[in-house]
Formats: sequence, structure tokens, C-alpha cells
Amino acid sequence: MSQLLSFQKSLWKEEGIINPEKASEDDISNFNKTNNILMPYELNLYFKEINGTSGEYDNKFFCFYSINNFKNIEEKFKEWDDETSFKQLSLYMNNSKKYYVFADYQCHLIAYAVLIDENHSDKNNVIAICGDTYKEISPSFMEFLRMYIDDDEKIYLN
Repeated sequence: MSQLLSFQKSLWKEEGIINPEKASEDDISNFNKTNNILMPYELNLYFKEINGTSGEYDNKFFCFYSINNFKNIEEKFKEWDDETSFKQLSLYMNNSKKYYVFADYQCHLIAYAVLIDENHSDKNNVIAICGDTYKEISPSFMEFLRMYIDDDEKIYLN
């Protein structure tokens, strides 16, 4: 396990929000088959070692999802009220089906999604979504995690 994941795991364990159920190889394989994708190594490792915050918000008011709640933007927000900005985002955003939402801040004030694109497997940038706008904030999931741990103001869209 990477030092970054190990450190994150210990932080969430201290807060009592670490998910006791880790993703298995079968969980990852089923996710890949269901979504017709190949999950990048760093996400694969994250779900196997940590798998989110058990649906709980941490001390910074972030909730990280388990593999069972890891869905693309279109799927994640399809059941939201038609008037919501999040749902409208999937109508005009390029590649909304290739961005998978893995966390939110302050009960969906901001959502975070990572690009999973087999045609560009080396590029797994993270975007922050607020209403019907979005902005790339990190070139990778692990870099986002580092920014989160460091409480980098960029993750708050500042």
C-alpha cells in the first residue's frame, strides 16, 4: 500500500469512519464489467485498502464513497430533481459518463469525480463539481488525495 493511502487510512480510522468492508477482486471485476471500463490501478488499490468512509462525513465534512456508490455523473445524479444543477450538468458536459463521482463535500455542495477513460488510461484527472459548473483540480486521484490531506484550498474551488 502506498504511504499516502496508509496515512489516509490511519486518519479515517482515528475518526472512526473507515469502512470495515474493503472491495474484493470480485467487486472490482464486477464493477469493470458492469461499466465496461478498466479501473486505474490507483483507484483499484484505494477501494481494496480503504473503500470510503462508510457513508459518514469526516471532520472536514467530506464523504468518500465505497465502490458500491461509485457511479458516473449521469448515473449518480439521474434521480435528483429535474431542477437541480447537478442533473443538468450531465446534459451538456462532454464525457459525463466517463467521470465517476467518488466523494462530496458538505452534503453535495461540491462533488468530486475522476476520469476513467480506457482510450486515455494515463489520464485520470479529478474535477470538482458545484451545481452546473465544474473545474479540473487535479491530474490524478492520488494527487487529489494528497491535496485533500494537505487541505489544499484548490479542492474547495478557491
